Amino acid sequence: MTGIKKILKYHTESALKGTKKGDYDRAIADYTEAIRINQYYADGYSGRADAYIKKRDWDRAIADCTQAISYAKGYSLSYEYWQRAFVYMQKGNYTQARADVNKALQSPNNENAKNLDAELKKLGY
Repeated sequence: MTGIKKILKYHTESALKGTKKGDYDRAIADYTEAIRINQYYADGYSGRADAYIKKRDWDRAIADCTQAISYAKGYSLSYEYWQRAFVYMQKGNYTQARADVNKALQSPNNENAKNLDAELKKLGY
């Protein structure tokens, strides 16, 4: 493992510990440091978005979800699309939420997306 990968792993693990303890500011700080080291670190953006969601900081969560989607390579983006759809729902932007849920549903195992899909259908979206 290279030096940068070790540092990213350290900050990611520290951020996850902060999230588990409810210390979202710590998680945000650790993910921010990881992103500073590697601005293309999709997992850092996704993790930080989770912390912003917990803090109900919707605009920052959307921005980080969007960055995670744009930088993620080689794996399903189902979680990131679901994340952003969830935030759009919280903001009352159901059209954008529907677009992202449809993308999240491309992975058949995303139960969160299925639940959000059902909520949107109840609302007529």
